[in-house]
Amino acid sequence: MKDKYNHSRAYYGIMTIVMYVVTIALILATSLMKGKNTGDIIANILVSIAFITVIVFYLAKERFAKVNFTKQLASYGRIINVYWLLFIFSFILTFVPGDIRPMFIIGIIMTLVSNEYLGILFQIYLSVMMTLISTDTIEILVFYLLSGLVGCAVAKYFTQKKNMLYAAIIMLTSNLSLTGILEYLHNDTYDSKYIISSLLCTFGGIVVIILALPYVYYRVDNKLKAKLSHITDPDYELIVMLKNYSKDLYEHSYRVAKLSERVAYKVGADSLLARAGGYYHKIGKLEGKDYIKHGVEIALSYSFPQELIDIMKQHTGRTQVPKSIEAAIVMLADTIISAFEYLEDKQNELVFDKDIVIDQVIDTKLDKDMLDESGLSLKMYRDIKKCFKQEEMIYDL
Repeated sequence: MKDKYNHSRAYYGIMTIVMYVVTIALILATSLMKGKNTGDIIANILVSIAFITVIVFYLAKERFAKVNFTKQLASYGRIINVYWLLFIFSFILTFVPGDIRPMFIIGIIMTLVSNEYLGILFQIYLSVMMTLISTDTIEILVFYLLSGLVGCAVAKYFTQKKNMLYAAIIMLTSNLSLTGILEYLHNDTYDSKYIISSLLCTFGGIVVIILALPYVYYRVDNKLKAKLSHITDPDYELIVMLKNYSKDLYEHSYRVAKLSERVAYKVGADSLLARAGGYYHKIGKLEGKDYIKHGVEIALSYSFPQELIDIMKQHTGRTQVPKSIEAAIVMLADTIISAFEYLEDKQNELVFDKDIVIDQVIDTKLDKDMLDESGLSLKMYRDIKKCFKQEEMIYDL
């Protein structure tokens, strides 16, 4: 099985080995340049190996579980690539005075490309390694850790233009406060040069984060987005085949796609992925009755992203329940549209309330534990139900 980067498990196995080897080599080289003795070098390498093992175990666990894989931990490959950037950045900083190192950048960037747990783990790892190699004081290590934790907490605000200033102010005030407190605890006094250094360090770090965002956050998913945009184009080969095969099936898929896209957008999920899931959830009917099996075969032959294939497998809940918010949305949209299509066929016999139908469909899925592994919170569940009721135009068959 390959992921959206077309990488297999063997690739990740090799990359993991390379991560160990190169990390050890860089620590060895940096420690020697710092004049460390053999005992210190061995200790540094062992500490690094221990941290990498924890990180690799966490990544493997998340990758196999595939829980919220799309939004929170989108790619093992992405994290490995960012790891190299942060690792090299950190060891360049070993040659910079400790009081002007913007180490909080590590936690923020890793949180943005994965999640806050991995952001905190990387912040601890590289802060400890930085302190060991540079022989920094315990106060500086504490500053790295606390500043990084604050960074992980506000990381998401750096991706929103309206909240970016808010995040920057939090980082500035928290770093200045930490510097003042730690300086007072260490020397029983305040030294303005450390406050100024902290101010410059934080300001410089914020500038780096803002400049790096287009590369480490917005563009990391470009390949996936480009693929999803391409295969959801109305003139794409498979969509044209779907139209020619059955007008009714195409109309159903189109409605599910539009409804899924709009609801996903409103609740902050991946709207493009949800739209693709709506278009292709029944594409297997082009090949036979077992449309899930045939749909996966078609998806693999067209090199669909793994996230989309997962939705195609999970949207019915027969063999797998939804393991992402997008899969849950497609499941609900498909069931709701199908219910309305059936009721519209019986319009001369039945009178129904659309909101009641939506309530019944969603509550039934919830009662059958179909949404338990999707990552939906109670608030998101309520928001999704509200969004489905607001999309009146989609239901006008």
